[in-house]
Amino acid sequence: MSKLGGMAKMPFADIQPMMRTEGVSYRIRLLLALFGGCLFWTSFNLAFGVPEPWDHERFGAAYLVLLVLIAALAWRSGRGGWRIGAIAMWSMLAVMLAGGAIGPLIAVGLLFLFLLSIPAAVVGELSGRLFRPISAGNGEGT
Repeated sequence: MSKLGGMAKMPFADIQPMMRTEGVSYRIRLLLALFGGCLFWTSFNLAFGVPEPWDHERFGAAYLVLLVLIAALAWRSGRGGWRIGAIAMWSMLAVMLAGGAIGPLIAVGLLFLFLLSIPAAVVGELSGRLFRPISAGNGEGT
């Protein structure tokens, strides 16, 4: 520790964290992604009467709507926005399992979910990074 103006300063006290994953608002966003995703996919299943969302011809449109919702939820979240996208997409698994969609094609469904979660995670991360607020102390503006 060093003495600055008579007061002890902790080492590394002025370093800002790289990720805003510790904040309450980030945790709330993750919970909203989980419960919102479950609500979104459950609503889709009930509206169209399908056990798995991708069984319906309008799945592509619903997926695009979810990507827009992910971007809105991850807006200005900083790094870690990819988690919001991945959680929102993987919440479909909970809806499928609750609807009894366990069968011989579950491995194919998991692979499909993995592939669909990649663009969702990218959208969440880009929305969080590209539109994060500029802090006042870094010389880039206010």
